[in-house]
Amino acid sequence: MSGVATNWKQAFRDKHFRNVLLRDALLLIGVLGILFVTLAYAETRAGFVIERGWLDAFIPPIDLSLPIFIITYLATVGGVFICMQKPEELLRLIRLYLLIQGIRIFTLLLLPLEAPEGIIPLSDPILQNTFYAGRPNLKDLFFSGHTATILMYGLVANVVWRRWAFALLAAAAGILLAIQRVHYMLDVIAAPVFVWVCFWILTKWEKSKFH
Repeated sequence: MSGVATNWKQAFRDKHFRNVLLRDALLLIGVLGILFVTLAYAETRAGFVIERGWLDAFIPPIDLSLPIFIITYLATVGGVFICMQKPEELLRLIRLYLLIQGIRIFTLLLLPLEAPEGIIPLSDPILQNTFYAGRPNLKDLFFSGHTATILMYGLVANVVWRRWAFALLAAAAGILLAIQRVHYMLDVIAAPVFVWVCFWILTKWEKSKFH
């Protein structure tokens, strides 16, 4: 831990780093506020169904809230802890998260969907007391935020075994979400595509003269 403390002390001596961290933190607060409003609005809109009951032929809806909760927050705690070891990785994490949530806001507004047939609302006390504002959130759909966020940690923590570990956790969470009918399977499949696009955009931006 002494090496981590040294890294952060050195980073905070750099005025540019302090300014960038503050800027990105403020942007994060703003985007999360917009996401909060977007999710509330999405619940009020009529939408359409993109998949109809095909998964029922293989498995009925099952309440898997507990394993989904464990996988999601195990990955979140582990991912944030890993990225906090290096100041530059924490900045990448914040920026990638900003891109992902920014695009999610756009896709949620662009693609109004009805809840999947047979949905069992996700029981997540953290989400219910923050972004879901105590309501059963049924239309936080395209694309899967759980799957995308877990994948994000693997991309930022640029170590092969970590990438595989987070990819497996994301796949497990996505499958469980689809079985519970919290998401359409398309929501889950689309998440890695959008995450990779966001990661590519971030990588290109970091290499540009505007970074």
